[in-house]
Amino acid sequence: MALTLNDAWALVGAGRYREAANLATRLLQAHPGHPEVLSCRAMSVWSMGGDVNLALQDMRRAIAVAPEAANLQHNLATILASTGALEEARAAFREAIRLKPDDAQAFFSLVQNQRNTAFDATAQHFETLLETGGLPNELREFAHFGLVKVFDDLGEPDKAMKHAHEANRLGKRPYDMAAERKRLANLRKLVEAGGLRIPDAESGTPQPIFVLGMPRSGTTLVESVLARHKAVFAGGEDSLVLRAEQQLLKYLGRSAEEADLMLADAERPVLDKLANGIRQFYTRRMQKEESLFTDKLPHNTDRIGLIALLFPGARIVHVRRHPLAVGLSNYFTRFYAGNGYSNDLSLIGEHIANVWESVDLWSSVPGIGVFELRYEDLIENPEETGKALFSHVGLDFDPAYLDPEKDARNVLTASQWQVRQPLYARSVARWRPYLEALSPMVAAMGGEQYVARYEAPER
Repeated sequence: MALTLNDAWALVGAGRYREAANLATRLLQAHPGHPEVLSCRAMSVWSMGGDVNLALQDMRRAIAVAPEAANLQHNLATILASTGALEEARAAFREAIRLKPDDAQAFFSLVQNQRNTAFDATAQHFETLLETGGLPNELREFAHFGLVKVFDDLGEPDKAMKHAHEANRLGKRPYDMAAERKRLANLRKLVEAGGLRIPDAESGTPQPIFVLGMPRSGTTLVESVLARHKAVFAGGEDSLVLRAEQQLLKYLGRSAEEADLMLADAERPVLDKLANGIRQFYTRRMQKEESLFTDKLPHNTDRIGLIALLFPGARIVHVRRHPLAVGLSNYFTRFYAGNGYSNDLSLIGEHIANVWESVDLWSSVPGIGVFELRYEDLIENPEETGKALFSHVGLDFDPAYLDPEKDARNVLTASQWQVRQPLYARSVARWRPYLEALSPMVAAMGGEQYVARYEAPER
């Protein structure tokens, strides 16, 4: 049976971007210049971190053939936004909305990529669509999340939180907190028993820097600061260590909750094979002058022990941000996959506490060096914090690295607009107007005392 465009898009949906791009190329041989096939290839190439200029070229060719296709304008805008061409991206998002007035995903992306200074006609339009039932259910979530951003920017916390509650109700995904608790309990047992020995640090091959922490804690910002150094290749978010963990679980016949306990039984040849696969994934894309690469999947906090076994001596940077700031940001963010805890304030609070305890436990293991970076310190004392960060990863520091808005790489995370902005203090106390509404989160993470410990840490 001949493969079709639908098959290519299915591959994109499955994260098999290279296969999707190859199939789209074959389809173009049979249908030269077909706008939807060009769009599919462009999104495939972009999603796998390929040549963004080729992706943009395909999108512009597609739009030249079908200028009234809203989805093509939307896809063009999405790629442009990731490159930092925000004015052009915003214009394309607006054109997508003009062509398809119920494109709530375009509205959501538009307002996420700007500071909203007024409740303009576009925001009014989508609020009206919500009130009159003019949006299908699958788009209502995006409209609500878009209005969260608008009202938060405008300093109207009651309206922002009202839309956040509805957005998270519509987008609620399952989350197994019981499994998370069980894994943490097993980690406590492993650490208390001293059951893990970390090999001596290795040298001589391109070394990884793992930037990890709660989503929305500042991991993208930290990676962007590091990537300003010519020796650092920014690897972005890839699930390579997660996949290595899954392979090891299968090999050892263990359950997911035993992922940390199994590390004591992991054999060196198996670990080396997994580590080499991860390293080769990055080194194939590195330039000659680059000797370090970053991996910034936030929830690698769960896998610090595995990271230390795979890459002895790896530089690990844990980014912490005020628990209510990071919790609110999770509740206000429309994640495209995973992070099911983020739809519930109580689950967010417990998850933050669990993640931080997990990091603290791993940090207590001899041979695992975790550099703790507080987001607030990077914002309020950027040069001092930057020097300490670069010292930890073994690189010289230049204050120019603290201009992440000059980072020319593509950013595909939810922080793609924020990370293009100069370091600023607005985000530090953003949670304060929402304090009363966040009471379920505060209770779940351990009460006001838990928050107070972060605000007045022991130095």
